[in-house]
Amino acid sequence: MKDNNLYIKTKDFLDQNLGKHEVVSGALLDNDEYIFSVGVNTHLDSACLCAEVGNICEAVKNGNKIKESICLYKKEDQVVVFPPCGLCLERFSIFGPATDFLIEENGELLYKNIKELAPSRWYEKF
Repeated sequence: MKDNNLYIKTKDFLDQNLGKHEVVSGALLDNDEYIFSVGVNTHLDSACLCAEVGNICEAVKNGNKIKESICLYKKEDQVVVFPPCGLCLERFSIFGPATDFLIEENGELLYKNIKELAPSRWYEKF
C-alpha cells in the first residue's frame, strides 16, 4: 500500500504558494525525487497550462519517469484534489503511461492508473 507523502508534500507546496498560484501539482519520480509545478492562467484560455505540464516537462528533460502524480486546488478553506483532465490524461499516456494518480473518491484518497480513469483510449483503435 502506498503512503500519502505525495499529498502531504504537495499540500505544503500549495500552502507556500498561496496568493501566487491557485492550482499546483506534485509528482514522485522513478528516482524517488519529488517535484512540483504550478498551473498557469492567462487572459487567453488556449495558452493556459495545467499544473501537471511543468512536472511532465521536467521529468522528460531529465530522463525520468513519473511514478505518481497529484493536482491540488485551494478553494476557500478547503483543499480540493483534482483528477487529471482529459488533456493531461493524453499527455500522461504519451510521457508517463505507468503513472499512478492520487485522486479523491467519496472523501477518500486513492491511487488509480490511466486505464482505471479512462479505460478506452482513442489511439488504441489504430
